[in-house]
Amino acid sequence: MIDLSDYPDEYLECRTAHAWKTSGWWLEQNRPRIYRKTYLCERCNMIRIDKADRNFNINTRRYIPPPKYKIEGGRVYRHTIIAAQITKDMVKNNE
Repeated sequence: MIDLSDYPDEYLECRTAHAWKTSGWWLEQNRPRIYRKTYLCERCNMIRIDKADRNFNINTRRYIPPPKYKIEGGRVYRHTIIAAQITKDMVKNNE
């Protein structure tokens, strides 16, 4: 199992659900009829960019992660994230 003991708490929390904030849709500059919506996670500063075509179908979704968000060592499953959160909380509660 991948060791996540030094992984930041806010990143662990965001691995299960981000706290997105957005300013709404707007037309992309120099691209007629392409709409763009940018989200910012208030916890970890991940950026998400959605683009919609003239038929209002979201056809592009891009994520820009904050520094050191990527976990080295392979795929990390949700149960691994939850186990790391529980372990960190138990340690904090026993200090």
